[in-house]
Amino acid sequence: MKAAHVVIGLAYGDEGKGTVVDALVRKAGANTVVVRFNGGGQAGHNVVTPDGRHHTFAQWGSGTFAGARTHLSHFMMVHPTAALREAEVLESKGVPDPLKALTVDSLCLITTPFHQAMNRLRELMRGDNRHGSCGVGVGETVEQAQRGYAIHASDLVSAGSLRTLLKRLRDVLCEEAAEQQVPPSCGMVAFDQVQVQKHILFDPGIFERVVDRLTHFAKNVRITDEIPKDSEKLVFEGAQGVLLDDYYGFTPHTTWSTCTSVNAHKLMTEWARVENTQVIGVLRAFSTRHGAGPFPSALEHPGRAQLLLAGDHNQTNMWQSAFRIGWFDALATRYALECDRSVDSLVLTCLDRVRVNLREWRACIGYSNPPQKQWRIPHVVTTASHLARTRDLMEAKPILSDPLNVHTDEFLGFVEGVASKPVCCVSEGPTAADKVWRGAYAAYNSP
Repeated sequence: MKAAHVVIGLAYGDEGKGTVVDALVRKAGANTVVVRFNGGGQAGHNVVTPDGRHHTFAQWGSGTFAGARTHLSHFMMVHPTAALREAEVLESKGVPDPLKALTVDSLCLITTPFHQAMNRLRELMRGDNRHGSCGVGVGETVEQAQRGYAIHASDLVSAGSLRTLLKRLRDVLCEEAAEQQVPPSCGMVAFDQVQVQKHILFDPGIFERVVDRLTHFAKNVRITDEIPKDSEKLVFEGAQGVLLDDYYGFTPHTTWSTCTSVNAHKLMTEWARVENTQVIGVLRAFSTRHGAGPFPSALEHPGRAQLLLAGDHNQTNMWQSAFRIGWFDALATRYALECDRSVDSLVLTCLDRVRVNLREWRACIGYSNPPQKQWRIPHVVTTASHLARTRDLMEAKPILSDPLNVHTDEFLGFVEGVASKPVCCVSEGPTAADKVWRGAYAAYNSP
């Protein structure tokens, strides 16, 4: 193995990691494998091809349209029933036999529709105090594994042992679900959803269909302990973002996953086949957050800016709730880079949305929660864990920079100064052809 790129998000997810992975794979060429190294079936990585195809990648790597194979490492939680649906969608969009392009580590934890249903029940029962969830069951998968009810990819190959493990898991979840009471603040829509999720857990017919789907998945993918041996280049695709990290994120509004590059480095050490590694951190030209949790850089009156900047692929939904927009967050960027010091360079996405719609843009250079506390650039916390353990950020407001001209290098210079990292690529649109590579990566630009 000669080279590897690691792509991680430096915010709350939705930074544009998918479009960056797609562009890197197109430059890397044949025999590239995209390795997923955290999270599970809740990734929502949007890729648009030059010929107009669009897909939101959940478990396949975002280089799939460009011909890359996908390896789901043992740090991944695999959702086979959701993967079978995604495979059908990919095939309808021109990807031949997607399951044959997928390898799954035998130690991957398995997410089932029962994990997903219990995950949604727990979130619904929180009423107005939601933690924020994609509703796919990743957290429930980890929690049940910690309690001794794990199902691994290797367990899927025998229908008999799978049935035993799955029944044991479902019995535990049903016992918990029976005790759940709908809070008065739930509302009728949520009340109806509670009944739907309980039906999934308790219906014996659904249990049998799940067994069939899981065994079908195992028969059609390669469950293995290694990546394809003929792979020449690797692109490690991270999910979510550092600000949602299980340790570094803002508890309890976090994911049950390690969102820094540490898992990718562990895999490279295990495989001992990588000579050169570059870690790329992805940021938008503005901040976003999907769902509950602190968001100090949020626009106080988003209005027109929300409509102009949000785009088509990130919408309010039942589980993640509102998609929020904010100023570029210099403090959060510094914090994320403190959490993951292996980042070599940055990609700044969605700059075209700012440039087309606005003449100037501002950055959030600090937070204020008067009269008690204030956090400011450059006086950033010295230890990465400090800021995430702070409870005062829910009510914090942004401290803004002077206006920055987005049509010159002034804004990019500001970002590089804050991060002390070069911006190696600017994304001026949704496709790989819209990426403008800079510095050492300038050769990636099309002639």
